[in-house]
Amino acid sequence: MSDMSDVWSLLTRRRDPAAPMVTWIAGDQRVELSTTTVINGVAKVANALEGDVAAGPRVRLDLPWHWQLPIWQGGIW
Repeated sequence: MSDMSDVWSLLTRRRDPAAPMVTWIAGDQRVELSTTTVINGVAKVANALEGDVAAGPRVRLDLPWHWQLPIWQGGIW
């Protein structure tokens, strides 16, 4: 549990929450997610897995490399 809180504290104490945290570039597409957006997305995934989805002790994540991948990885963690 301490590992998780350490990661969460790193995410939430960034100096500029509006600065890009994740930048995804594929061809001519570019998506930048701010720290605030990443934190909100991670929290939503974690809450869904904890309450709404009948998740067991293992979660299989089968996403291509995409800007949504780090959001889901953070929420599962």
